[in-house]
Amino acid sequence: MAAARRPRRLRRSARPALNERSWD
Repeated sequence: MAAARRPRRLRRSARPALNERSWD
């Protein structure tokens, strides 16, 4: 996924809940 390539900070800012469950 393109999101996985980008830093976690951006993903967390956009969707904290989804990021934590999907990536972490």
